[in-house]
Amino acid sequence: WGKLEGSDEANSNVWRYQLRVDGVDEDYHTQVELEKDAREYVLKGLSLDACYGVSIRTHLDTEHDWGQWCKPMYVVVRRIPVDVVESAQNWTHVEWKSGFKLDAAPKAQFLSLLSSSSAAVTCLEPQIDRYIFRNLDPSTMYAAHLITVEQSSYPVKVLPSAPPLAGARGVQAKKIIGDSKHPPSFSIPIVAADFSQFLEEGFAFRTQRVLQLRAESIGQNHVLLHWDSKDPSAFLTIANNKAGDGAAAPAVASNAPTQEEEEAAHMISADDTFEIETVDGDSRRITKARGMYALIRSLKPSASIRCSVRWIAAKSEMPCEWSKPIVATMLPVIEPTLGPASPESGGVAGIGEDYLIFHWKCSLRNSNF
Repeated sequence: WGKLEGSDEANSNVWRYQLRVDGVDEDYHTQVELEKDAREYVLKGLSLDACYGVSIRTHLDTEHDWGQWCKPMYVVVRRIPVDVVESAQNWTHVEWKSGFKLDAAPKAQFLSLLSSSSAAVTCLEPQIDRYIFRNLDPSTMYAAHLITVEQSSYPVKVLPSAPPLAGARGVQAKKIIGDSKHPPSFSIPIVAADFSQFLEEGFAFRTQRVLQLRAESIGQNHVLLHWDSKDPSAFLTIANNKAGDGAAAPAVASNAPTQEEEEAAHMISADDTFEIETVDGDSRRITKARGMYALIRSLKPSASIRCSVRWIAAKSEMPCEWSKPIVATMLPVIEPTLGPASPESGGVAGIGEDYLIFHWKCSLRNSNF
């Protein structure tokens, strides 16, 4: 609140302020007296999906009693369902529909990202309806929670928020990892009185695993590459490195996804598109492929080719992480020699009246053709 109506001198006559907050649809009432130089006050203990009326009045030095309450200003607090558009190894793209009216009333959005041990809150402009969480950890469960706060000149009947939309590939309809009865030590702008309920009502999702690449077959001028995301050992290594020596393993809730659910969530679809990077010295080539296999041709014999793969996002203009590179060494060129294959051949000449004898040496390792 600011100056009183009238002249600037009228403000200097204020002795104290009195602020009153009343819940429109719930039993919430608070009243507090503030000093004359107070210009703001933080409301605590508010619920979600609720509307509150706020009024203020003054006690002037020249008066013996409080003045009249001003016309109430209403604050509407809503939970907004969040939907995952796409989720990669280190980022997740979310969207929502806030339902804000196109007027000049003050409004704001608070988007929270929660994990088992931390939280980050971002205040967004009212017109924003999508956001990309960055610098996430692979194969990690997170929960997104969106709260909108809007000022209104009249009381608003707040309906319960709708359930989240259908999640994108890799989204788990599970609660966040960790015991909600012992929440992490952080604070966010607006939360319900029951913190565990706040966590559980967040829309949970899991980031994608890191891709595992291997060479299925190697020839003189080609390599058949295969990738998947089934091996969880890489993520156990990541978790151990971050926990440090002697650190306790992270807690896992009893409702954590089963192994079958995990594999289904990270299963690669035949429609998924990938980029394969092959590097031979200073030569770099990018090949696109669908599914889990790619045959890279026109390579040089005996060359050592460094290969990596990454997923291509279909709906988000965000690059994904490259897999850990592997090195595939091409087979050498076969060099046939005219003559007997070995001394055991009985000294048969390499050239006859109607025949030629050749022999060669070449390792056909890793070749399944």
